Amino acid sequence: MTGLVPTSVPLLRAAAEPAPERWQPGARHADFDRDGFADLVVSNEDTVRVIYGSASGLRSERNQRWTLADLPSAPADEELGGASTAVGDFDGDRYTDLAVTAVGLHILYGSSTGLSVSRARYLPLLMDSGFPALAVGNFGNGPEADLAVGQSYVDVGKASDAGAVDVVYGSPS
Repeated sequence: MTGLVPTSVPLLRAAAEPAPERWQPGARHADFDRDGFADLVVSNEDTVRVIYGSASGLRSERNQRWTLADLPSAPADEELGGASTAVGDFDGDRYTDLAVTAVGLHILYGSSTGLSVSRARYLPLLMDSGFPALAVGNFGNGPEADLAVGQSYVDVGKASDAGAVDVVYGSPS
């Protein structure tokens, strides 16, 4: 048989916590630790999870889980409120980084050990439209990946609910 082979791998189940109620349809994959295997990111309204890949597939041993309270400079009494995610090398170090929108924009930087909140960066963009749309590309401000954050229902001048796009340029610092 070729192609996709259905298997059941309980990567997100844990006895100590209830099953997630709503996972966002936009899961992402990248190689955050540059070990040559794809890693998986999934998020819901209050949690972001990373499941690291290996030679034998996705494994639960190195799973990472963050809530908004775990992210730097975020208001501790808020929920993620619908975390949108995107991946790209935003600092040009050849490790893939993770962008998470939740009461602002959080960048978690990749390294040889994976993602870490110790180097994470918080940008207080106004996030009041549910699930912002994220797009990664090189929009021309240097070789690093840049991030566009599109939001619905943002008032612009006298135009109510016109929507807005913020572009955050990648930088080595």
